[in-house]
Amino acid sequence: MINEVSALSSPAMQQLASSMTIAGAAVGSFLDVVPWVLGFRATLLGPIALLFTAGSIACSFPGLAFLLPGRFATGLAAGLTGIVAPVLLAETTAPAVRGKLTSMHQFGVALGGLLSSVIGLAFVRGVDNGWRFVFWLGSAPPLVLLVGCCLGMLPESPRWLIRRDPKEGRKRALLLLLGLRPLEYDVNRELRVMVSWRDLFCSEAHRHMLYPVFVGSLLILGLNCCGLNVLLLYSSRIFEFIEVGDPMTSTAIVFGVYVAATLAGAWLMDVLGRKTLLLGGYAVMVVVLLGVGACLLAVGPENKEIVGWVALGCIVAFVCAYALGPGVATFVVLSEIVPTAIRVRAFSIFMSINWGVQLVLALLALEAIDSLGTAASGPEHDDDERLRRGVGALFLAFGAVSALTLLAVMALVPETRGASLEAVRRTMLARWKLVKGAPRASGSSGGSGSTLCAWCCCCPAGRAASAMNDVMAEDSGTVGSGDGGSAFGAGGIRTPMLDGEADAEGWTSPIAPLPEGDDEAHRGPALGASRFADEF
Repeated sequence: MINEVSALSSPAMQQLASSMTIAGAAVGSFLDVVPWVLGFRATLLGPIALLFTAGSIACSFPGLAFLLPGRFATGLAAGLTGIVAPVLLAETTAPAVRGKLTSMHQFGVALGGLLSSVIGLAFVRGVDNGWRFVFWLGSAPPLVLLVGCCLGMLPESPRWLIRRDPKEGRKRALLLLLGLRPLEYDVNRELRVMVSWRDLFCSEAHRHMLYPVFVGSLLILGLNCCGLNVLLLYSSRIFEFIEVGDPMTSTAIVFGVYVAATLAGAWLMDVLGRKTLLLGGYAVMVVVLLGVGACLLAVGPENKEIVGWVALGCIVAFVCAYALGPGVATFVVLSEIVPTAIRVRAFSIFMSINWGVQLVLALLALEAIDSLGTAASGPEHDDDERLRRGVGALFLAFGAVSALTLLAVMALVPETRGASLEAVRRTMLARWKLVKGAPRASGSSGGSGSTLCAWCCCCPAGRAASAMNDVMAEDSGTVGSGDGGSAFGAGGIRTPMLDGEADAEGWTSPIAPLPEGDDEAHRGPALGASRFADEF
C-alpha cells in the first residue's frame, strides 16, 4: 500500500515510510517506567488514543510532513502497548488458559494484517487516494478499544494494585484474580521484590534474574531474524520479484493463512505445550526456507513461472509453521519465564530488541535483496532474474538463523504448559544454578527427580522433588541462610529486606508470616513447601 502514495514513489522513500512506524515502536519499548507510574490500564488508554489520532492525521493532510510523523506516532503507541499487553495478560489469567489468552495478542496482530491486506486490495487499486480510506478505517479499532476501556472491561495489573494498596482485603481479592491459593502465593513478597535497572545488572543478589532475560533475548532475536516480518512488510514487492500472480492477492492469501494458523496454534498451546510448538515450528521453517531459497537460486529463468508458484507454496507453508509455533508460543514463554520483579523491565528489553531488529531489517531488506542478487547472478541474467535470486539468497540466510534458533530452543527453553508462574520461576532458577555450576542443595544432588525439576517445571516428579528439597532445607535450617547448598535448589534465594529486617550478613529468608487464620498443620508437606518457593 505504501508504494501507492504519490510522495513515496522511490524505493528509498518507501523504506523510510515503512521504517518510521518501526522506529516509533522502538522508542515506545523503552518507556517501561510509564506502566508503574500511571498503571497498566491507564498506560494502554494513551496508546489507543494516540493510534486513533495518528491515523487521522496521516490520512487527512497531504505530504510527507504529516504522513511520516503520523506513522512514527503509530509505532510509538504500538511499542508501548507491546510491553504492557503481554504482561497484563500473563498476570490476569489462570495457568490452564494462560497460553490461549496470551496468544490472542499475536492473533490480533495477524488479524490486523489480514484486514489491512483485504482493505488495501479493495481501496488502493483503482481508487484515487484510496490509501487515505485505508488509514481512516484503521482508526476504527482503536476507537472501539477506547470505548471498551472506558467502560471498565480492561482489568488492572494485580501486582500494580498490590504496590498501590497493600491492605489485606485487596490482597485476598487479588489472589482470587490471579487464580492462585494463598497457600501457594506469598503476596508480601511482591511488595519488596521489584528490582531497579541498577540492581538487575550490578547486584550479585539479582544476577540470577539475567538468565531468563538472556534466554528471552535469544528467543526474540531468533523470532525477528527468521524473515517473517520482512516477508509481511514487503510482501507485495517480494511477490513482484518472484513473479507469481497478483502481489496484493498473494499478500491477502498469506495473511489469511497467518490468521487461521494462529488460531490453531492458540488452541494447541495448552494441548501440545509451548516447547513442542516452538521446536516443530522452527524445524518446518528451516526446511521450507532452505528449500525455497535453493529453488529460487538453482532453477533457471525458463522455469520461472513454475518456480514462482512453488515459492508461493513454500512461503505459505513457512507462514503457517511460524504462526503455529514461534508466532504464538514465543511471547507466552517470555511472559512465563521472566520473574515478576523484572517482568516489565525485561519486556522493555525484549521489545527493544524486537523493534530494533525489525527497524534494521526494514531499512536494509530491499538493498540486501539487490546486493545478494548481484552476487548470486551472472552477466547472462537480467534484472528480474537478479532480484529473484536475491530473494532466494535472503531466504537461505533466514533459514540458517532459524536453524540456530531451533538449537537454542532445544537447549535453553523449558516446557511451561500447565505450570504456575511460581513453578516456572523455580525451574529457571534451577537451570541458572546448573549453568553457574554451583553445588545443589542437600538432598537434590542425586536421583532423577532433581534433574526433572531443573529441566521440566510441569513434571509431577520434578515438582515433588522440588517440594521435598524445600522441606529438607527448612528442616535443616538452611533456607535463606546464604550458603551455597541452599541458595538456589531449595527455593531459599536470599532476598534483601527492608526496614532493618536483616540477619548478620544483611540477608533474610524469603519465608513470610502465615496469613491470619492459616494453620501450617492443616497442610501437607508439599503445599507447605510450595509456600516457601521463591518469587525470584
